[in-house]
Amino acid sequence: MIAALLIGGAALAHATWNIAMKRAGTSGTPFIAATLLVGVIALAPFGVVSLATEPPAQDGWYVVALVAGSATLQLAYFLLLQRGYRLADVGVVYPVARGVGPLLSVIAAYTLWDAAAVTLAGLAPVGYYWASMVVQLLVLGAIALRTPATAAATARAHPIAAVLVGVLSSLAYIAVLFADQLAPVAIVAPAREVSVVLIALAGWMLIREPHPMRRILGSIVVIGGVALLALG
Repeated sequence: MIAALLIGGAALAHATWNIAMKRAGTSGTPFIAATLLVGVIALAPFGVVSLATEPPAQDGWYVVALVAGSATLQLAYFLLLQRGYRLADVGVVYPVARGVGPLLSVIAAYTLWDAAAVTLAGLAPVGYYWASMVVQLLVLGAIALRTPATAAATARAHPIAAVLVGVLSSLAYIAVLFADQLAPVAIVAPAREVSVVLIALAGWMLIREPHPMRRILGSIVVIGGVALLALG
């Protein structure tokens, strides 16, 4: 029951921040860096407390490797997704992004990586993901600050979107990590794809994207395919 509530809440938050990102109409390092800065600051009290009170039992270098791997995969996903939103409708890009991942990697690489970190390695979800965000911010922040005027202009132009994406994406993923500790990833991963249908609906109702029924049916097919892969 708790896992189902976590997955449902994560799906709603996930759909909301994806719509916010699409409506922002911006892409590139400065915006992602701004969202990471928001997420790191908002979750800092919880992340620091988690790391202090739930220190990892694993070897330090092993934990560093897990965090670095998570940061790399998350950055690749965010940047590719945002670029996709610049080129096509959210009702097309998001279902493809969620559906292609399982096809290429038997459930997306970052999903399996992070699920293993909080289950097999026993890392605390909040502290682990906050540390991953810090690494992502250090990388993208250093790049964004090469053009400080552009970074500042992007933050000023899209403050609401940066806050929504930064906070909701973090909370959504942490909820998924907690769900991974309560239920098998083969169940959690396809169950969270209900956000595909939510985004298809939001793309039609909020952004007025065309052909709603076709996209919703396509999204349902994607969810079915992911579920079959998980059960196979």
